[in-house]
Amino acid sequence: MFDGNITTTTIILKDPVYPVTVKLIFVSYFEEDIVKTWTEISHQEKNPVVMSNFASSMIHLNADRYWLTQFHGDWAEEMRMEESQLTSGIKTIDSKLGTRANIFQTPVFFLAKDKPAGENSGEVIAGTLGWTGSFFTEQLGSYLFRF
Repeated sequence: MFDGNITTTTIILKDPVYPVTVKLIFVSYFEEDIVKTWTEISHQEKNPVVMSNFASSMIHLNADRYWLTQFHGDWAEEMRMEESQLTSGIKTIDSKLGTRANIFQTPVFFLAKDKPAGENSGEVIAGTLGWTGSFFTEQLGSYLFRF
């Protein structure tokens, strides 16, 4: 679906053996330079299906180096900014509070490509989780984020 500023793309994946369907939905807002994405999983099994692990989104990036800006804090010190260069390995930002984690481990990040971003310059990708409870974000190697 396309309305001039907004394009919606839905990719439907169906398991060849089990009656499980996964819809990947992407909504692009051209004027705002924003991509919103979510996943819908459904099944037609006779009994309940238990999901034990699910990564809801992945962003593949291509740069030589990355700088991650993340936020954390506590009461009266919310949104303390921390920036570090990402190296190979795994960097995890998570919360197991079970409620919105905006005070202690904010589900927001900025990622600068090739060099640290300045306040008024640089290429930055920003990400956030809209309605979090417990969440898990990890950086694998230096080119892939999954939420």
